[in-house]
Amino acid sequence: MIRYLETFFRHRLLVLMPLLLAGAMSIGISLAQPRSFESSARIWFYGSSLSPNAAQPGVSVADRQAAVFYELLGSRAFDLKVGQRGPLTAYVAATNGPRSLLSRGLAKLGLSSLAGQPPSVDDQVSTILSKRVAVVPGGPEVVAITFRAADPEVAKGTVQALVDQFSDEVLANRKTEAQTVVDFFEQQVKDQAAAVASAGADLSKYVAAHPRAAGTDVTLIALQHTADAAKQRYDESLLQLGQAKLDLAAQSQAGGSGFRVIDPPTTPSQPLSRLPDLLRAGMGGLLAGLLVAACGLIALTAADSSVRRAAEIRQALGLQVVGEIPLLRPRT
Repeated sequence: MIRYLETFFRHRLLVLMPLLLAGAMSIGISLAQPRSFESSARIWFYGSSLSPNAAQPGVSVADRQAAVFYELLGSRAFDLKVGQRGPLTAYVAATNGPRSLLSRGLAKLGLSSLAGQPPSVDDQVSTILSKRVAVVPGGPEVVAITFRAADPEVAKGTVQALVDQFSDEVLANRKTEAQTVVDFFEQQVKDQAAAVASAGADLSKYVAAHPRAAGTDVTLIALQHTADAAKQRYDESLLQLGQAKLDLAAQSQAGGSGFRVIDPPTTPSQPLSRLPDLLRAGMGGLLAGLLVAACGLIALTAADSSVRRAAEIRQALGLQVVGEIPLLRPRT
């Protein structure tokens, strides 16, 4: 450990140079990036259909809907619809998407082939949405959606497209589920109607064959009970079918979606502060420089063959030290 310290103090400028250069380069690269604008919207989820699941008492409506939103963002089809619905796809196509500082430098030098083939517009749109969209619960029933872009209008338009596409996807899914329920109960009504008709026919046939059957006839009582039960099930199916049709109709009515935008997205007037990005870039650069500096210190120490102590002479040459002359410093 002492040898490392001695090497550091002998070559401190050389050891510290990677640390300083890495920190300065990382901060410079961060400053060279375009400024970002952020737009956001807040959605309020309400209605009994959106109440917390009894099986998950600790999960709020906002948490569940945020998870649904992230699942949709993980779908490439949803991302492309958002990009085409808003200005993001056109913006990426016009600017050729966000490229690294190295890629832009190679392009200016006419060496674009060294940077590799750029990804397609659709791939860039999907990547941008997966990295720059944040969906955060803002309360038990409120979800906040934010998006960052280099252009303020693109930020606002993309958030609006996200909200609109989410609304369409959710409504389409609920209409499909409601229609499935309607189809199920329609089949139930048909089956119960057939059962009522069959039970009524059996009862009528037995009464016709036994005109003197009294109320104490066991077979007659059983047939009447079967007919009454079939009629009761038929009436219940009719009620359930009516409720299912009302639920389906409610999906197309204003306010029947179970959520609404309470804070629509606005065009940001000021870019975001660079301080968090600069701090992250500086810390990353310092860590990388520290790693390089540590490797350089180890290499310099290993390459140093000088001898400074008696124990090092015995270890290196196998000779016994006869005496030592201490270093005398003149008094000042």
